[in-house]
Amino acid sequence: MEKIRLCIVTDDAHYGRALAAALQECHRGFVLELMGKDPMLRRWRAAGWRFREAYDLILWDGEEIQKLYEGNVIWLTERRRPEREDPSGAGSFCLYKYDRGSAMTAEIFRILSRLTGRKTVAIRPEKVRLIAFTSWQGGAGCTGLARSMGRELVRFFGKRTLYLSLDAMEAGEELTDEEKGGVGEFLYHLFHGGRSGQLPLLEGYVIRDGYGLEALAPSAGRNPLPGLGRQEMDHLLSAVMGSGRYDVILMDTGNCFGESAVAALSAADRICICGRSWEPKRFGRFTSCLASEGIEEELKGIFLWTGEGEAPVSSGREWVSAAEDIHALADRIWYNNRCKKSTSERIGNAS
Repeated sequence: MEKIRLCIVTDDAHYGRALAAALQECHRGFVLELMGKDPMLRRWRAAGWRFREAYDLILWDGEEIQKLYEGNVIWLTERRRPEREDPSGAGSFCLYKYDRGSAMTAEIFRILSRLTGRKTVAIRPEKVRLIAFTSWQGGAGCTGLARSMGRELVRFFGKRTLYLSLDAMEAGEELTDEEKGGVGEFLYHLFHGGRSGQLPLLEGYVIRDGYGLEALAPSAGRNPLPGLGRQEMDHLLSAVMGSGRYDVILMDTGNCFGESAVAALSAADRICICGRSWEPKRFGRFTSCLASEGIEEELKGIFLWTGEGEAPVSSGREWVSAAEDIHALADRIWYNNRCKKSTSERIGNAS
């Protein structure tokens, strides 16, 4: 990952440390330096504008050199400005100093792209594992298992993991109480290119819990992911895999069987099918639907029993108790991959 050198110039040490911590949390590739205004001005007088070459961007808190905010010197403003860059086209930029760290990170990358003409280059892992959680009934525990599995993969397997929820009302909002740019905004920029015509940077739209599990920030109201078509869902998965940010994507489809869920299940390397009570007719319809969509249950499926008592022997499937040690369950799902060919590779190559 290419390092990005930033200098935060401010006389408010508490603000400077808070901003540095927020930016470092959003993007680990930042190399940050804090400096007071007087030391920076003395350095500027001694070296002229050559001091700017030591940094990719200089974030200046205040109006002391307002006429000289150009190039890689960025003005941190007290108020939101309707125009983030000089309408004259001279190349001056400003950032709202109290904006959330994820939004500032996305703007920093946008400014760097404008100044240098370079785009952020993501190094994609050799293989991104896609794991789906689904059921033929509501309340089977897909969400709890998916999130517990994600935290286990992050903490003890060292896997960079993203949790995607296809529930109508997203469970991901519980991961954090911080307001973020929502998944709806991310999808708009992904499908329509926004004003720049470039894919959005995930740093501006992801949230994470205390264990390091990440998710796309929820939008106000209903979750837009269940309403995506198959091609749109493929495009989303391709963009996330191509970002180079993740080793694992956990897709919580619940008991949804719309186009987006079918696309997620088709793309998955493993499908964790959860059950809490035995309903032979509904289970039969569920497996028939999987077969009609060409989803290979026998190759991809692992059956997790979340109900009380023993799993049904009459189902003809080998059930694993979800009450067993979550680490052993994660180990089984991660390493015992019976798929002949990764469909995540197909989705990524199709883009």
